[in-house]
Amino acid sequence: MALQSAFKERLGDMESTRNQRLSLLQDEKELQKRKSLSLSAKHAKIRLLEQRCLILDQKFASDNFKISSLKSEIEFLDRQFLSRAQQLRDLKVEVEELEPLEEERDKFYALKCSEMNDFRKGIQKYAEEIGSRIKELQCGNEKDSNSEAQNRDVQAAKARRSELIALKEKLASDLESNRRLRATLQEQLQSLW
Repeated sequence: MALQSAFKERLGDMESTRNQRLSLLQDEKELQKRKSLSLSAKHAKIRLLEQRCLILDQKFASDNFKISSLKSEIEFLDRQFLSRAQQLRDLKVEVEELEPLEEERDKFYALKCSEMNDFRKGIQKYAEEIGSRIKELQCGNEKDSNSEAQNRDVQAAKARRSELIALKEKLASDLESNRRLRATLQEQLQSLW
């Protein structure tokens, strides 16, 4: 009987140990499950952080590209500004060089206008003289030799008149060309401002 009760007691102890071990195993299983869930949550957070880092890296790369592009544009605009500034300086120098020429041209033009006016007066006077000589010839007051000399004088006067008209046209053309050049330079100068 004592053997049987010892056996039962031993069996009870084993059952109790087994139950304790099962309980410990169940607790360990629950702990592993919680750890697994915690680990999965941490993995999800890590993946989310990696995605955010990737997005930030892409944003940084995009921003760096934009910065590089803007730097290139600024350098291009700086070069363009320096080029335009040099063009402006060159045009100012050219305008300064042309100003004395313009003054000389105006003086020359005034002189030529005065000469042309004097020449017109001389031509009118000469034409009046020729006209009066022609009238005298028509009246028969002079000899044939004088008539030939007068014809030569008339021809010479006509030739001189043609030369002066051609000179006047050339002067007018030169003046117009200078005016166009000055207007072009002024437009270029204004376009740079």
